Amino acid sequence: MPESMLEYKGYHAKIYFDARDDIFVGEVFGLNDSLNFHGSNVQELKEMFRQCIDNYLQLCQELGEEPEREFKGNFNIRVQPELHRQLAYNALKEGKSLNQYINESLEQFIANSATVPEQPQAPAEMDAERMSAEQFREKLQKGYDDIEAGRYQVAETIFAQRRK
Repeated sequence: MPESMLEYKGYHAKIYFDARDDIFVGEVFGLNDSLNFHGSNVQELKEMFRQCIDNYLQLCQELGEEPEREFKGNFNIRVQPELHRQLAYNALKEGKSLNQYINESLEQFIANSATVPEQPQAPAEMDAERMSAEQFREKLQKGYDDIEAGRYQVAETIFAQRRK
């Protein structure tokens, strides 16, 4: 399902179109709390997202609770015991804590990888923010029709051809 993202006050939401109910649906991610919203068009969806976040922040304030923030800087990860042993051994060899060693390793990995854009951008002809719900449905239906008619290519094949 095509996805896009919205951002407001440091919160992010993934967006998709629900063809059955004929609405755009959004879900704030990175929180333990469940924050969802919907709209019948892009403008309404954006407004409902802003209201969702504002209502969440107001409720937290009324309850005297600190609002949750996404990406707090800690997460759990499961690894194979052998990898855990190797990481711990390497950290020990470098005189670092396991946490410090893994943090530096991840920073190095990201620095050597392709950068992740702040907000993914769809091609203009598929940018849901610039389309009406009807235009979006038409594009989606065209995609389904192309698949049914066999007018598609596997991404791996296209990338392999371009590498040659």
